[in-house]
Amino acid sequence: MKIAKKFNGLLRNSNNQKKKKIKKWATISIALAIVSAGVFYYISSQDKGIPVEVSSVEKGQVLEYVEETAYAKSDNEHVIYSDISGVLKDIYVKEGESIQKGDILATVEGDDIELQIKSLTAQMSGADAAASYAYVESARLARDEAFRTLGNMEKLFEEGAVSNDDYLKAKTAYEVAQQTYGQALSQYNSAKAQSRTIGYEIDLLENNRDKLTITSTEDTQVTLFHVKEGEYISPGMPLFELGSLEELFIEADVLVSDVGDVEKGQTVIIENEDIGLEEIEGMVERISPKAFSKISELGIEQKRVKVEMLSETLSDKIRLGYEVEVRIITREMNDVLRVPDNAVFEIGEKPHVFVVDGEKTILRPVSVIFEGNDYFAIENGISEGELVVLSPGNELEEGSKVLELKKE
Repeated sequence: MKIAKKFNGLLRNSNNQKKKKIKKWATISIALAIVSAGVFYYISSQDKGIPVEVSSVEKGQVLEYVEETAYAKSDNEHVIYSDISGVLKDIYVKEGESIQKGDILATVEGDDIELQIKSLTAQMSGADAAASYAYVESARLARDEAFRTLGNMEKLFEEGAVSNDDYLKAKTAYEVAQQTYGQALSQYNSAKAQSRTIGYEIDLLENNRDKLTITSTEDTQVTLFHVKEGEYISPGMPLFELGSLEELFIEADVLVSDVGDVEKGQTVIIENEDIGLEEIEGMVERISPKAFSKISELGIEQKRVKVEMLSETLSDKIRLGYEVEVRIITREMNDVLRVPDNAVFEIGEKPHVFVVDGEKTILRPVSVIFEGNDYFAIENGISEGELVVLSPGNELEEGSKVLELKKE
């Protein structure tokens, strides 16, 4: 039970003072005067009573809820990151502006890319010229002709029709033709490989050139800039945040110990005093099926679950990224007799309250039928309109005199 324990009142013991014989009547008179003044002050202070704060017993609503901090988000919220390096040349949109799919957001300086493409294009032309297969074909024909000549010379040499020198010259000519053909083929393959490599580099640069223009991929709104014109950007750097402000929802990370009481469709109270947002009503829309770890402000690792909530009037009150406080109502009782939770305490594991009757306190046992976060629902033991003491201290007991009653 969430009820604080009440301790018994402090025992008051009085000790007798031993009287000493005083020879001088003047000294006795002074002592009596001091004692009389002290007794008078004590009685006067006791007559004032013990200051307490009270609240009136009333009928109303008692709520049990899960309270968390939540943040405004958008269904299509996302960040555009840079794919290339360069200087951000121009930004064509403003924060809060609505944009459509294909709209240009910004451009990146690309003069270096154009120069590189021109240089590589020239290199590829040279490589293509060197990769002419006509030269290879000519070398092949020459080799084949030398091979046929060598064959004929070999037969004539065997028949004694030609000299050994003539045969060796034909053989050398064939070997040179064969080597020339091999070199021509190797040069051709090398030039073709070089041309392909340059082509890949040109394709990459042209692809990067396309990325010099940053565009929107959907109809949405620009919600935040991470960069400004003239800034140098690199791959992976965030540039813009986009998201529709008309499709806002709020998201809270709820402790796993509390999320078991949360269900889709439950009422949510949303508020933020700093922006004048007072108890806007919403509803639990989605509970994530997976928990995740999160480090608390105290440095403690906690398991939490994301809970999404919707409100029809939310988009008119807050902006994307706003922080709000939410209370997810998990259980409620209406039109019941209630007292603030700090008015109830236990004596012998039984709930009690202090009721103020006139200027005196009366100790009353009560029956608590429902414990809410702020109020307890009471079945019997007190009546509507009676005053109960809030956060009673240990000095308070049955019949104590109280003063300076402050109604909550």
